Parts: sequence; C-alpha cells; structure tokens
Amino acid sequence: MWFLVAFLIGALFGAAGAVLLILWYTIPHFERLFVFRPARDVIRKPSDLGVPYDQCFIDTSQGARLSAWHICPPNPVGSIIYFHGNGGNLGTLIEILATFFNSRLQVLAVDYRGYGWSTGSPTEQNLYEDAVATVRFFNANFKHQLIPLVYWGRSLGSCAAAYAAGKLPPSGLILETAFPDKSSLLEHYPHLKPFRYFSKYKFETAKHLVGHQFPVLLLHGDKDKTVPLKQGQLLYNQLTGPKEFWRVEGAGHIDIHMKDSAAYMRRVLQFVEQVQPVIVN
Repeated sequence: MWFLVAFLIGALFGAAGAVLLILWYTIPHFERLFVFRPARDVIRKPSDLGVPYDQCFIDTSQGARLSAWHICPPNPVGSIIYFHGNGGNLGTLIEILATFFNSRLQVLAVDYRGYGWSTGSPTEQNLYEDAVATVRFFNANFKHQLIPLVYWGRSLGSCAAAYAAGKLPPSGLILETAFPDKSSLLEHYPHLKPFRYFSKYKFETAKHLVGHQFPVLLLHGDKDKTVPLKQGQLLYNQLTGPKEFWRVEGAGHIDIHMKDSAAYMRRVLQFVEQVQPVIVN
C-alpha cells in the first residue's frame, strides 16, 4: 500500500516536473513572439509623402545589419534618434517622420533586428545593442554640435532609448507611452502574470535611467489601454533627475500624436529648444 502511494506521489511530481520543464523552455520562445511583432515588407517610404531621406545600414558588433532612415531638413533646430514600438517597421512611421521633417527636426530612425530590412532576430539584449549601435552610428555620421540631440522611444522603444541614454547620454530623452519595467506592466495583464516566473525579459526602463542628469519628457495618453496612463506615471515617479510629464487628453496608445498634432509638436519642440546640445567626442 505504501509502495503504491509512494509511486503515485512520485509519478505526480514527475509529471509536474515535466510540465515545469516544458514551460521553462517554451515560454521564452512564445514570449519573444508575443513581444516582438516585426513586419518584413517595407511598403511605404518617406518619399511617398515628398520627404527626402537617405537609406542607411548600421553594422552591429554581433554581425547584424540594421536598416535606418536619415531625414534632415534645411537648418534643423534639433536632432532625434527615434526608436519605434514592437510592431511593424519603418514603413509604418512615415507620417510622424514627415511631421518631424516639417518641424525642422533631423531624424535617424532604425529598424531593430528582424524588422524590415534589418538582419538577425529580435531579443531584449539585441534591442539594447541595436540602440547603442544606432547612437554610435549617428554620432559618427550626423552629429551637429550646435543643436541638441534627443533620443525618442515609443512604447517598447522607450526601453531601448532609456538603455542607450544610460550608456551614451543625450541632451534630452522623450519617452512616449512608456512603462517602468515588464513586471509593472504585467499588473495590467493578470492572465499573463503566472507565466512571469518562466519569462526571460525584464525591460527595466526605470533602472536604465537611475541617476540620469539629462531632462526627460514623458508623453502619455489618458485613454491608453495597452500601456495604461498609470504606468507612465509610475515611471515618472521613479525618475530622480529633471523630468516633465505631459498627459494627452483623449489619446490612446497609437493615436497620441493625432489627437492634436499641432499641440503635440509644440510641446515636443518646446522640450527640444530647452535642452542643451551635448558635446560628442
């Protein structure tokens, strides 16, 4: 009898162990598919809106090649290195890139590994390495000592921008629809919380900015259901350096720049104008 009980308990724990082992190896794979949603086909270009641009390719130290677009209006008032969100590719950005151009902002926007024409596969660590490689490429080719350089991260790109800013500080940093870290964001997705014990990604935006001295502007829509307003406010509260928070009334996650595009760009330009150019060696 005791032998049978011991056998059943062993079988139960063996089955549980097998399930845990499967989760340990499979959850990270599905996590990557859930987090990174790249599109390969770049079906639109800035020239479709009459905006001149240069196609650039950035080589990383790990052998990947990143596709990037450089846009520079006459007499720019500031420079932006733009890190987009987790979906699509550069082709989905042409409207906002055109707005930057018309606002006299020089821009370098990059596709992470696996997005658009960039080679390789996206992971959290690769995202960080891509961000740093992009900044170094900009500094080597497009830096302008007399105008400010601002890193701009949108959604998941905010974490990439924050990481790059922690390594190579900019004049200022814009974080749009951002969150403190993945663990905090999962509070909004309770059905995913049980899987956090098996996940690999952290996306610690706030941690990357510990001790920052450059100004940070956070933009967040109060109707955002993907990254709720509370997440942006939590990130703001964790930042200890110069910071501002601009709440966009009635804006969700993807239309934050559309609700009142004129006011949106005025606020951005105000921030760009108030930060000081950074001396890049």
